[in-house]
Amino acid sequence: MSQVSEHGRYTGVPVGDYSSRSLDLTSLMEDLKYTAVDGVWLDGLEFCRQAYRLFERLLEAPDGVTRLRLRPTSFERKLITEILPLAHYLKSNYSLRRYIDVCWHSGNQCYDAEFRQRGESVEQRGLPKDGFFEITTAQHPDDHLARERLEKEGILFSVHNLSTTATKRDPNRRVLSEPFVFTNGSFIEHMADFIRGEIVSKAGKGYPAGFTLVIQCTLNTVYSPEDWATLVGQVQNSLPQSTFGEIWMCDDNFPDERRATLILPP
Repeated sequence: MSQVSEHGRYTGVPVGDYSSRSLDLTSLMEDLKYTAVDGVWLDGLEFCRQAYRLFERLLEAPDGVTRLRLRPTSFERKLITEILPLAHYLKSNYSLRRYIDVCWHSGNQCYDAEFRQRGESVEQRGLPKDGFFEITTAQHPDDHLARERLEKEGILFSVHNLSTTATKRDPNRRVLSEPFVFTNGSFIEHMADFIRGEIVSKAGKGYPAGFTLVIQCTLNTVYSPEDWATLVGQVQNSLPQSTFGEIWMCDDNFPDERRATLILPP
């Protein structure tokens, strides 16, 4: 990825124009805040636009890739684990005759976002006219180590079989990656367990009936479309009991192609 110091990427400013480049970086840093979407009611598509703008602006920062991997502040964590998954849901479900407004909150309230929806499709399908979102991520417990390994070493075998040489406080710590062999689709079974575990964990928090649970899935290896379909089927076939009104899941790398609304038991 080109950096500002190499190509004056953001404004076309020549590399030697340090004052202009400094102003551009200041503008970029001021942009990396989620105030535009925090506690504000927005049309669902406008929320998506703002979410994608935040992601692209972060990616443009000189240390953007590092921040996306290591998530050193609440901005990166909230953007990746709440704002973008909510945008994926809205993009998937907002449609002609179903118009969704959303208000995301950065605080520690008992929900992540509120929604209101209207339109003929809402009436015909008996969808709730308002409600709340809870947003979570299903992933391997060592996913953070995989991202640290990629940042420092640039390569790893998989998210499985990772270990560390020291605590995180040690600047010389390394994340070690060993080969791991899956058998007969066992990687899908592992991922299904992670997803069901998130549902059980969230269901145990006692949310009022009718919440929409959005699950962003960070998959544990490379999946084909058939693998994704099998994963959804495995989760669906042993779906934990909950009071959620809707459970929606997507692959964080391919949210448009790989998404599913799970059918809740009566």
